[in-house]
Amino acid sequence: MSGNVHRFKSEPPPAPGGFVETDTARAILRALHRARAKEKMTLIAGAPGIGKSRALHRFHDEAPDMLIHSAISGEGGVYNVARALCGMLDLRPPKPSDLSETRRRLAEAIGAGGFVAIDEAQYLVQRNPKGRDDTAALEWVRALSEEGCFGVALVGDMSLVHAIAELPQLDRRTHPRVVVPVSEASDVAAFCAARGLTEKRVIDRIATKARRFGGLGYVAEILSDARDFSDTGVPSAEDFYAAMQMFEEGCR
Repeated sequence: MSGNVHRFKSEPPPAPGGFVETDTARAILRALHRARAKEKMTLIAGAPGIGKSRALHRFHDEAPDMLIHSAISGEGGVYNVARALCGMLDLRPPKPSDLSETRRRLAEAIGAGGFVAIDEAQYLVQRNPKGRDDTAALEWVRALSEEGCFGVALVGDMSLVHAIAELPQLDRRTHPRVVVPVSEASDVAAFCAARGLTEKRVIDRIATKARRFGGLGYVAEILSDARDFSDTGVPSAEDFYAAMQMFEEGCR
């Protein structure tokens, strides 16, 4: 195994790719379809690498008129989310002094039957290490959804679940929910099978590591590296183990 660690092939056969419909992905897609059809809010939360963003963008393939805003750390708050949505719809920027008027314009522009997804929605919360976090942006999005009569998906990590739990009006409206605290072994197995790996002992080892190192993102990295280690482009068990070893050494 150790002899493989630094051996790379320049042109391995092309790897299979594309969206993999894991159990978690199916649950997320069902929640998105229901939220859009019923003009409801849904919460999709979980550990990094469970496939939230992949499923969200798959849904966008089916509903290209939906809006997807990816929130960014440090840019939370009502004004920033309002400005981002206005920019996506070519509306004039909001005035910090009159965000209710901006909400009205956005509600009208999106309208009934529309759908908005906010990825990394935990970043809408403005963190305050000395006091209570500012969750007003989450409530503002709820009010926007109700005013415009359209569905909203809040997608993020597990901290989003805790933030919403502190907001009773929002907490009872974000259903259906998909909450997956750790990457599921069945999802890893499905992802591996879609990429041509079916050997159970290898998949089990990868699934165990995936819980620590980043879910399906980790799995994709291991499958790619193992192919690079292989002489033929079809990795052996030893190639997968070498890829996992190299990954862990890189994390130290």
